[in-house]
Amino acid sequence: MRTGAVIRAALAFSGLVFGCGAEAGLADFNVGAAYWAADSEMTSDTGGTWHTGRAAYGVAPGGLFVWGEAQHAVPVLPNIRLRGTLYHDNAGGMSSKQNHLDVIGYWNAIDLTPVSLRLGIGAKAGDMSYRKAGERISFTHVKPFVYGRLFLEAPGTGLSFGGEGEFMTLPHNHQKLFDGLLGADWNFGGTLVSGGAVAGYRYLYLREDYSGSLTAATRIRGPYAGLYLSFL
Repeated sequence: MRTGAVIRAALAFSGLVFGCGAEAGLADFNVGAAYWAADSEMTSDTGGTWHTGRAAYGVAPGGLFVWGEAQHAVPVLPNIRLRGTLYHDNAGGMSSKQNHLDVIGYWNAIDLTPVSLRLGIGAKAGDMSYRKAGERISFTHVKPFVYGRLFLEAPGTGLSFGGEGEFMTLPHNHQKLFDGLLGADWNFGGTLVSGGAVAGYRYLYLREDYSGSLTAATRIRGPYAGLYLSFL
């Protein structure tokens, strides 16, 4: 199944769940965006390692991820989180491009100040490509994963600290996924609408079959900073 079809199906499914959540009474909805100053590296089974960005050439790379999230008051139904990542890096005659959509359903295992723990499942759908001197490696992937998020709040400050991650490993064909971040969240406060800022470090690792028996390991890593709005 092509990524475009998977993304359309994922959006349709999430829209259905958002609609069900709205009928049940949404407790919280938030949207945000963050700039990701990440470097990219790809290593293939052929022995080649392709670097782009600051790590190899001193050039500032560029990436962006945006998200939307809905929580509701029905314990049996999962809350929904969508995150889209757009990353394009071009330096030293090499080009790296990765676009992903994460669709996550999660439950609040613990939601008592100062501890917030989420557990869930999801899928990452996207395209990855590398170009260098006429060579090109590209592949489309859809990967299931287990999701977790743990944050600790500093009472009375609006600040919380912690991390979240997506994990998947398929030992029989060496495919692996880890997409995690460590950071801080500062909520500015408000009544029906509140704002906030996020900052931290995100690391993405994906090992994928791209040509039958060949695999490529991609690493994208770097600091991020962004803003969000929360509607109660």
